[in-house]
Amino acid sequence: MPTEGIKQKVYARYEELRLGVLSKENILKRLGENYNLLKDNKIYEREALVWANYPFDEEAKTYTDDWTMKRIDFLDQYFAGFNLGITTSESKRQGFMLYPNPASSFLSLESDLQSRTSYKIYTIQGQMIQKGSVDPADHKINVQRLNTGLYLFVMGNTTQKFLIEH
Repeated sequence: MPTEGIKQKVYARYEELRLGVLSKENILKRLGENYNLLKDNKIYEREALVWANYPFDEEAKTYTDDWTMKRIDFLDQYFAGFNLGITTSESKRQGFMLYPNPASSFLSLESDLQSRTSYKIYTIQGQMIQKGSVDPADHKINVQRLNTGLYLFVMGNTTQKFLIEH
């Protein structure tokens, strides 16, 4: 089996897990539940008696949550590189193609648009960060202000993923 086929399967499985058990909400919920269980059972207090420099408090929990979310963002970007060929075949079916992917300053849209069409760009977490419209004569979209990462491009009923690398 070719390496690209394996990578596509790994990417598809990772994407599936990110929608469920590995969603940021689920991970933060589990971290919070475990923190509260240990706190309620005075585990942190007992650890502090044995280990002199063991200040596990709300600030340490916040640090752990932030670190974990940054690791998930890193994994999202890492596994986006496994998305070999998926976007291309999907885009042909959907009626448009974004390129280059990854992009750094501009995205080009290849389609058969006949009129101005609106679009929205979302972070992988679902926050809308850019909107505009694509002119049939000029299919370029400025993405220079976007940070490095994985994004969703939505036009009509179609969504495509793209990566920004600076």
